[in-house]
Amino acid sequence: MRKIFHRTTNWLFLFIGFFALFLVISSTLSKIELMIVLSPSMSPTIPMGSIVVIEPANVPEIRVGEVITYRSMEIPGRTVTHRVVEILNQEANPAFRTQGDANDAPDLDPVPSSLVLGRVIFHLPLIGFIIQFIRKPVGFLLVILIPAVLVLVEEVQELLNLKKKAKRTIHANEKITSR
Repeated sequence: MRKIFHRTTNWLFLFIGFFALFLVISSTLSKIELMIVLSPSMSPTIPMGSIVVIEPANVPEIRVGEVITYRSMEIPGRTVTHRVVEILNQEANPAFRTQGDANDAPDLDPVPSSLVLGRVIFHLPLIGFIIQFIRKPVGFLLVILIPAVLVLVEEVQELLNLKKKAKRTIHANEKITSR
């Protein structure tokens, strides 16, 4: 029973690790982007620690009610994922009034269309925490490398056990035929 639990746990960690790695690689090979939600402002719709999958958006097609991700005007390098609650100046250069679902009021400054990275097409809860952990050396060791080595060691042990059984069977058959 312990061996089954141990093996299942290893395979689960390995699966989670490779799934997270797949998400990261697939985002680099396509036009979609992955962002980790680091605040609870979109809860409960998009919980903190989720990964949001963002597709590039044609700005004139963005509608009220859609969730967009944009570059922060206040903090360089930071992105924000909020819901569009109003579209301002819809002609040449639209701007968007946004609001986090958990926030009581809309964001103070409208978001110029030039800062919009795209619209959120779906999210995966809690996966962001795992990816953040895997990005650290300790996380990579614990989630990917160690389970992979443990699975490999168990498989080698299993092969050695099968080899021993096969030798015993061959040896027993030789004894029977030599009589």
